[in-house]
Amino acid sequence: MLFLFKVGVALVGALGGFALASWILAMRSGGVIHSDVGRVLFIVALVVAGMVAALFLQRPAIIVASSVWGSYMLFVGIDCFARTGFQYTALAFLNTPGAAYITSPKVYAMIACMALSALLGVVAQFRLTRKPKSAFVPL
Repeated sequence: MLFLFKVGVALVGALGGFALASWILAMRSGGVIHSDVGRVLFIVALVVAGMVAALFLQRPAIIVASSVWGSYMLFVGIDCFARTGFQYTALAFLNTPGAAYITSPKVYAMIACMALSALLGVVAQFRLTRKPKSAFVPL
């Protein structure tokens, strides 16, 4: 059973790394990295870095990864209704034929709001999961 726990922790880190890579690549039309091989290597590197970080620094890495992934999914969901084009980041950056990614002021607003949402999530999770100070004061 311990093996499944480690797999789950690694998966959370991998999803956080993928969301961070998509967020970074989304900052420019066509992606920050234009080479297909370079883009895939960048995504794989951040996914692996997220997995390793989650396995070795469990609590902080899980908090950051889950906040980044949750924020990414929140704004992909919002974009399904707002139709700014932000939801096409994953399709365009994973070489889906016919998927084009074009930035606009609306997409930049989604990118900024995603970063703000992730930051708020990190702060909230660290505050809610911190260890309470002991009420006992020795004499």
